Amino acid sequence: MDVRIISSISDFEGLRDAWRELETADPTLPHQLTYEYVAAWLRTTPADHELLVTVAEDHGELVGVLPLAIMPRSAGPIRWRELGFPMEGDHRDVIVDARRLKPSTITKALLGHAFEAARGVQRINLRYLPSESHLLLHLLRTHEHNAAVRPLVEIPRIEMHRFTGFAEYRRTVPRSALTSLNKQRRELGIEVTEISPISSELFAEFVALHLREKEHLVEHHGRRERRSLFEDPRRLATYRDVVVDKSHATAFVARTGEGRLAFYELAWRRDRRVWAWNTAYEPDFAQWRPSRARISAIEGLFAAGDTDVYDLGAGRYPWKFELTSHFAQSYQWTSWQGKDPVTRLLRRVRP
Repeated sequence: MDVRIISSISDFEGLRDAWRELETADPTLPHQLTYEYVAAWLRTTPADHELLVTVAEDHGELVGVLPLAIMPRSAGPIRWRELGFPMEGDHRDVIVDARRLKPSTITKALLGHAFEAARGVQRINLRYLPSESHLLLHLLRTHEHNAAVRPLVEIPRIEMHRFTGFAEYRRTVPRSALTSLNKQRRELGIEVTEISPISSELFAEFVALHLREKEHLVEHHGRRERRSLFEDPRRLATYRDVVVDKSHATAFVARTGEGRLAFYELAWRRDRRVWAWNTAYEPDFAQWRPSRARISAIEGLFAAGDTDVYDLGAGRYPWKFELTSHFAQSYQWTSWQGKDPVTRLLRRVRP
């Protein structure tokens, strides 16, 4: 097996066809690890980021990819260089071809080569590693890395295949949530539809509502830590690129009888799984708990019969656990490198 580093976007784009073959061979691969998604983030990588995409090949055939980058980070006046994933998303991992070689063999080779190529960085920070990921398993199996693995956040998911249908699932949902749903249907005329592909106009409507909800929470609820991922122009452009007019992007949209947008949830679809990743509600309708319109979306998924798992996205929000008792755990592995005074200080204050 040969392992090499790709450091330019033009060389990275040469992986497209081989990477897509790996996607076809593994229908369980999360959308956030597909070529199209990762490429969109790499194309908008800032100039001060260094691409460090590690590639493994067996007799000239692609068998593994670990998309990383070296990025500048800071805390107050202190600055350091950090190796991590350049793309956002709740599911980050290596991409491997398990048909040709053992995933553990590929993962070990990719990570070792990446660490060697990144000598000189002050920190390695690998976040959002799902509990079933190849990368996490390798870190847990390795004596020198095991102790630095830490739980990061829960990822609640509705395992729809466990139920015979919506009627059985509905009995697991708290009565208060169902009461809110019925009230918004009765008083607001709320109807939920799934829309895909998503037009640029509809995406713009989602962005405006997400920003409006953020401003409402800051001004009226003192949530000064609240941010919108659409505030940053680079992130907004990247998400627009991976959402608008793309077959894998879908949205659950709740509108009132008058046509006002009350709630939306953006999600990815792949195989028989849905991954939710962004949502917002109209503050004017807050008393009706418009996000509970999501239950209607779940009913629609049961009716369509094309979904086994509805992943609600990372986050320990109470409303997610109203909808399911099942969740995966996401992990983080962090390692400060070197023994210089700054690194020793950061190791103590930012473990």
